[in-house]
Amino acid sequence: MVLWIRSCAWVLIFFAAPGVVYSLVKLDWVGLLINVALIAIGVVDLRNLRIVERDAPRGWRRIIYTQFLLGLLIGVSFAYAGVYLVKPEYWEQAREILEKIQGPVPDYIWDDAVARSQAILKWGTLIGGEAIFLGQVRLCFKINRLARRSQPPQLPADSSSEKH
Repeated sequence: MVLWIRSCAWVLIFFAAPGVVYSLVKLDWVGLLINVALIAIGVVDLRNLRIVERDAPRGWRRIIYTQFLLGLLIGVSFAYAGVYLVKPEYWEQAREILEKIQGPVPDYIWDDAVARSQAILKWGTLIGGEAIFLGQVRLCFKINRLARRSQPPQLPADSSSEKH
């Protein structure tokens, strides 16, 4: 599990860093915020893995929080992307490009194709974001079980050493 979380943290950092630069160039503040949050989660997870080496239960509990936040962030990002991608101006650009290649597209065919594509994008990204979030919640439960196993068992309250 440690190797998996370490690998994912580095992937977050390396793939979100170019996104920060791109968002700054395009002045996309939402994208910038999302990419900075992804980098922060990756860095915090790497620090939490160091804590796992010294104090496993504490480190795993902290990783549970960052993994939950990661799932929430990705889920919200997917929902944002779904709403953003259905804007009409993007579809008109696609139609212009398609008509340059294929020729004129009748309005009724185009309207039907756009409506279907927008519905698929909107609902697909919402369902995909929710699936990723639920997958991260499931991972949090697995990490919680791992944290419990790394703790020594509790002594019973009525032990024989207390009776003497």
